[in-house]
Amino acid sequence: LVGMFIFLGFLAVGLLYAYKKGVLEWT
Repeated sequence: LVGMFIFLGFLAVGLLYAYKKGVLEWT
């Protein structure tokens, strides 16, 4: 359970970073 939360948190951070980077690249 703890490992799943850590994985989800890491995935969320990665997606946020990719989203911000994508927005910067799109503009």
